[in-house]
Amino acid sequence: MKNEEKVKMAYTLYAARDSIRKLYGAEYLTKIEEYKHFINACMKKYNIDALNATMKLCDDCEGEYGSDIFNAKILAAYVEIIEPTKN
Repeated sequence: MKNEEKVKMAYTLYAARDSIRKLYGAEYLTKIEEYKHFINACMKKYNIDALNATMKLCDDCEGEYGSDIFNAKILAAYVEIIEPTKN
């Protein structure tokens, strides 16, 4: 992956996290735990890392009703897994 692609990916991840954080407000950390669980379950089931589990979850729901918001929440959860919000 080229550096430019890495920067774009990081921007997308953090933008998703920031949007979901604004959506949930003070309940963000509590609400995002469910989505972290989805990633961890996918990692375990398919024996893959967190990034690949995140991408699989997003791919698997593509085209389904509500997939856009689900994807944003999954991306936010991934950011919380790799770089947890400090209270």
